[in-house]
Amino acid sequence: MIKCAEVSFLTVSLLKSVAVNIAVKLKNIIPRQNFEIPIQAAIGAKIIARTTIKAYRKDVTARIHTGIPDRRAKLLEKQKRGKERMKSIRAIGYPSGSLHGGIANGRGRE
Repeated sequence: MIKCAEVSFLTVSLLKSVAVNIAVKLKNIIPRQNFEIPIQAAIGAKIIARTTIKAYRKDVTARIHTGIPDRRAKLLEKQKRGKERMKSIRAIGYPSGSLHGGIANGRGRE
């Protein structure tokens, strides 16, 4: 969570645009993971901006050449259990020192 005490004098509409810009910059900086990463900007308890970094998804059904729905469902269920296991750990990897510098410069992955 990044806290900014200096922006307390701004209007709500201007704060929303600043929050959206910061959320988009963070989305560009943080690399994609194997699970979804929600990025939220809030004032107190009210969320004013939200974006999500989508998860990688491996095509586990590509190697099935027959149309057996049971096998396809089994593989998708196995993938779903693995994603839930990773969500419980939820260690987000990002380049060190890139968050503060990237937000200030507006750079990230494009």
